[in-house]
Amino acid sequence: MEKEIKKMHDSELVKVLKMKVGEEKKLVAEILRYLEEVNRRRLFVEYGTPSMFKFCTRILGYSEAETALRIKAMRVTKIVPKALEKVKNNEVTLSGLASLQTFLAQNPAANGAQTLDLICGKSARETEKILGELSDNPPPRQLKVNLPERVLKKLEKLQDDFIGCNELEILEALIDERLREKAAAKPVRVERGSKFQRHVSRTSKQMLLARAQGQCEGIVGEGAKRQRCEARVHLQFDHIRPIAAGGGGSVDNLQLLCSACNQRKLMSKLNQVNSQTFYGKVIEFESSRIGVP
Repeated sequence: MEKEIKKMHDSELVKVLKMKVGEEKKLVAEILRYLEEVNRRRLFVEYGTPSMFKFCTRILGYSEAETALRIKAMRVTKIVPKALEKVKNNEVTLSGLASLQTFLAQNPAANGAQTLDLICGKSARETEKILGELSDNPPPRQLKVNLPERVLKKLEKLQDDFIGCNELEILEALIDERLREKAAAKPVRVERGSKFQRHVSRTSKQMLLARAQGQCEGIVGEGAKRQRCEARVHLQFDHIRPIAAGGGGSVDNLQLLCSACNQRKLMSKLNQVNSQTFYGKVIEFESSRIGVP
């Protein structure tokens, strides 16, 4: 191929290059669709990754920056399906869709399709200007901190406890753990009631958190690769045996699952992994989201 490229006439070289770019855009659109389907099925859980971000970096080999762009673009295609065609036709870039996703998250009342049309064919700077003028909200609050080397070294020592997490995720997990400790330190009133009640008492929650040590108890992977899920964020209390089937709120019938493992469990039980109607539904299957009282 190297020799063939060097022998090409200038006009032919540019012509072939433009054709390849068109093929690349079509492939990018297809990849976004595949990523959306993996996310819909929560399939990343089966590969031992607690999130789509980790799935893309560990399993697919994308860099963190490449992953962030593609996940944001994927989320836009879910809201505005015609965005896929725009990508195929080279009318909008991944960075443009990423900016649009941030804008739509901050402005939920905005019309995604109309906003997409406005940024088609625009540069990154023009896109930011357009979205800034349309935004009803001030820029999100940001806090930038330069960590000294001694703190970074301490974070590195925690990598084994937070496999696959970056520094920010480790800090967030530590903050969450401290908040749970503060909540657990509050006086607890023993609650009595039917063993088949749906409510999970504070006592049970504290015992479950202590048993799970702030980590999802879901088992992911297949065969020799089966392992405990690594997620330490977005945790939920789940009834192993549903209330409707006679399960109760005691600790032996509870487990701590991340939202992805909990949703994957529900999809498996309802046999809806391939159901097109499942996508986008709010899933709260016999679970209570962890909060600080």
